[in-house]
Amino acid sequence: MPIDQRNSAYIPLTGNLLSNRIIWLSLGVVLAILSYFRFNFKRFSATASSSKKTIAQKKSVMEVFVKKNPLLPKLSFTTSDYLKKLWFLSRLELNNIVRPTSFKIILGIVLLMIILQNLFWNASYDIGPTVPLTYTMTSFRLAFGFFILIIIMIWAGEIFFKDKVVKIHPIMDTLPTPIWVTQLSRFIAMIGMSFLLALSFTVIGMVIQILQGNLALIELDLYIYDNLGYNWGWLSYVLWIALVFFLSGVTGNRFLTHVLSIGLFFFMILSFELGLAEQSIFAYAGTPGLEDYSEISGYGIWYTSAIWYFLMWFALAIVFVLLGIYFWQRGTDRQWKQKLTFRDKQLSLGGKLTSLLALIVFFMVQSFIIKQVDVSDSFQLHSEKEEEQAAYEKQYGYLKYKAQPKYEHIDLVFDFYPKQRKAIYSAQISLINNSKKPVDTLFCNYKSSVSIGQLQVNGKNVKVLFVDEKQDIIAYQLPKKMAPEARILVDLKATKAYKGFTQSGEEPQADIMYNGSFGNIHEFLPVLGYDPKKELKENRSRLDQNLPLLKSRMAKTTDINQRNQNIYASDGNFVTGKITISTSANQVPIAPGKMIREWKENNRTYRTYSIAKHAPFNWCLGSGNYKEYSSKNQETKKPR
Repeated sequence: MPIDQRNSAYIPLTGNLLSNRIIWLSLGVVLAILSYFRFNFKRFSATASSSKKTIAQKKSVMEVFVKKNPLLPKLSFTTSDYLKKLWFLSRLELNNIVRPTSFKIILGIVLLMIILQNLFWNASYDIGPTVPLTYTMTSFRLAFGFFILIIIMIWAGEIFFKDKVVKIHPIMDTLPTPIWVTQLSRFIAMIGMSFLLALSFTVIGMVIQILQGNLALIELDLYIYDNLGYNWGWLSYVLWIALVFFLSGVTGNRFLTHVLSIGLFFFMILSFELGLAEQSIFAYAGTPGLEDYSEISGYGIWYTSAIWYFLMWFALAIVFVLLGIYFWQRGTDRQWKQKLTFRDKQLSLGGKLTSLLALIVFFMVQSFIIKQVDVSDSFQLHSEKEEEQAAYEKQYGYLKYKAQPKYEHIDLVFDFYPKQRKAIYSAQISLINNSKKPVDTLFCNYKSSVSIGQLQVNGKNVKVLFVDEKQDIIAYQLPKKMAPEARILVDLKATKAYKGFTQSGEEPQADIMYNGSFGNIHEFLPVLGYDPKKELKENRSRLDQNLPLLKSRMAKTTDINQRNQNIYASDGNFVTGKITISTSANQVPIAPGKMIREWKENNRTYRTYSIAKHAPFNWCLGSGNYKEYSSKNQETKKPR
């Protein structure tokens, strides 16, 4: 079917679909008839009588055994014995989880959903045929991870309270085996079960890629990172199992544990969806960049930030597990007041010290993350961004109508340093005053990560009138007023370097990445005059900030200032220029224009591009480990 019909038309009940329905309905009817005629009550009664005989025989054997007064075995309660018992019980509990038919049915349904997702419910409905890339296979964990995680949490709660469900906990509590052995065995079993789930996602994804004839597209490292790692994969499941383990110990109630664990999960998701929480340090088990993968740059800076976030949550999970053991109710005479004193020996002194150490690590890593995100990267809440944008418009709105020069020609020398996430550049910029008014002040809007080393006009230093660090705007007094149609030459030296790391895909820092850097020229050079991109565009936000509502997103046709502006850049006409760009030896630099030279020097790759004809000031600079394809194009001549 065509793409438009897939989204709107009904599937006709003909051909293969009709045959499919007839075959399955016929099979269902046959199975129902066979079940009806094969069912017999005598089989159940025969099984019950044979089981009674077996029990009676075992009872007689036990009586003989007791009468002989055998020697009792020597008891051993060493840590080594407990660890062996822990391993044995963990395997036993894991078998009890994965052996029943219920687990196989759930696993089969999940795998069927993966197959349908990757073969049929893909982007072909709205984009077109897609290549079965590895990330397409692993993205299933995001689309259906919500339901998978709920299943795992419910399963974990049931396993942890298994003794209480069958009401044998009074007997189990009297055994000499420590509580950490029995409960940790179930915790380890749940870890094993979630690992089998994540591993099955990986295997089925590879099988789908192979069946579609794309063996070369399999990226094993990405499967491990996404499905088996902490990027909402197996290790993320482990963190949530630890939370359920803690809640089960604190509450001592199976249903309350289910309500609290799933309730906290729902509350966390809704908090971020509704904007009640914006910082990832409030998203338990969450790591940055879950959906922000690129085939060129991978997860970029989020590889680094995700490690720190996982380390923070892992330290907290250790605290959860140890406190879950401590608070677990064993027997009937242990009161809450006794638990809160932390003098109880249910958790050893080593366990208590470990939990305290893990808690200290949690707060230390959290402080480090806050410093990297909030201080070094200057993270802002959505409300703070809106207030800052509104303040810019209120404070510098007059610049819309103030004459400013525009870019005309640029000679740029630009050096990428991908590993340091830094760029050092210098530019000779020719500016022209296209307005009918003289210009005596140059207003420059820079990005927050740009540091200005030098700015000269016609070879002379200029006076700085003011620097607004909050709005990232600097005003320079020109040595001489620019008359209409006059030109000046600006020499600029600057550096742009990112510090810290981001916490979300809203700030990908894509212009300087480890691989696959790509950014607009105004990420590096200043926007002259008023920067319209800093305005609030949503009328609801403008109303909250006491700004006039926008009647239209387009300027009025009678606005002469707007009519004289280029659609790509408010501060530039069609420009010419020359760009010499370099990057590390294993990457390729790219820039607009015609490449006129390429060479390698000092373990770096250099290229020179020329823009001889006037072109829109919408330049983009990039660097990456690209595969190059070249072709020769001929200019199209205008027909006579």
